[in-house]
Amino acid sequence: MVSASGRVSPRVAVQALRLEVGKYRDRLIELDKRVRQCLHKGESKELSKVLADLKKTNQEWLAQQADAADHLSSKTGNLGTFEKMGGMLEEILLEQTAQIETTCSNIDHLDFESDLPAGCRRLIGETRKLIDMAHSLRDRMRNLCWPLFNRRTASPNSIKTF
Repeated sequence: MVSASGRVSPRVAVQALRLEVGKYRDRLIELDKRVRQCLHKGESKELSKVLADLKKTNQEWLAQQADAADHLSSKTGNLGTFEKMGGMLEEILLEQTAQIETTCSNIDHLDFESDLPAGCRRLIGETRKLIDMAHSLRDRMRNLCWPLFNRRTASPNSIKTF
């Protein structure tokens, strides 16, 4: 909810980020299905399109995560009772960014030309890692931000740590 001063409440900001995580996850699942189709049909041309879409999807998500982490960093000292939560959420986003970048690097080094089926199987393993990371981010955000959504426990002392 936007306050009278035009500031976005922590609850709305977290909910928006959670929705974006869901969209990213859904896109990864769609791309995983396309990779599996390429594996079964042996389609290297379609695989090139899937790889381009996967790269674009990850670049867009990394940019969104960076924006969110930058926003949290810029608010340090101004989050009041939610200062600890903001710092922890920023840490989670930065950790996820490093993990996603590593997985994307692994994907960039896969060899599809010498053995398309083996390359597709390894790519499926890497897309599953990305999907698992999206699940983990969603779950960690839910656990961390539970006090924002549960009015009975909404206090800075009720923030869960990992």
